[in-house]
Amino acid sequence: MKKNKKENNSEEEKKINSDIKDLVKMRLNAIPKGFSISVGSQGNFTVEDLIKHIEDDDEIGKSMVEIDMEFLRDLKNGKLYEQIAFDN
Repeated sequence: MKKNKKENNSEEEKKINSDIKDLVKMRLNAIPKGFSISVGSQGNFTVEDLIKHIEDDDEIGKSMVEIDMEFLRDLKNGKLYEQIAFDN
């Protein structure tokens, strides 16, 4: 019984991870073509390059997903609004 529950959790996690990657790819596709994005010390990348890295599930792709998710968490928690208000 426990094994089956673990398998279900694993499948749920895979689905969530897939959904998150799809969300990040969709958000990247909203960026105008021709722009490059700097991912820390890893370099500059085009939107197409980043989407490929996300699909390949390599370190750059994982970094991009985490960066975008952190942005969305900060947006949800109001941290970005606080920073904007503080800067003005």
